[in-house]
Amino acid sequence: MTRTYILDGHKIRSTVEFYDEFERTIIPNESWSRNLDALNDVLRGGFGTPDDRFTIHWTSSGKSRSEMRRNDEPTAFDTIVEIISEHGNAGSERHSNVILILE
Repeated sequence: MTRTYILDGHKIRSTVEFYDEFERTIIPNESWSRNLDALNDVLRGGFGTPDDRFTIHWTSSGKSRSEMRRNDEPTAFDTIVEIISEHGNAGSERHSNVILILE
């Protein structure tokens, strides 16, 4: 059975808030550097994430996208999505078996 983590897009209006929600939901009580390189490392496993396939379901991702574009650099949302997607079926890090669902 695939473990699913739900990120609440209503709580994500900036990169910092993405890190907050990611940490709260996916890796609570884990220490990490809270940057894009560290996000990539966490998705590879060994930081409290499952060793086998898991799903990240980002609800209200459209709201997050527009808020992040307004509050951060215009590409912050797209960069985060790209990093997570690289860990999916077609990405260069597909061995991580991370599925991203944007809703």
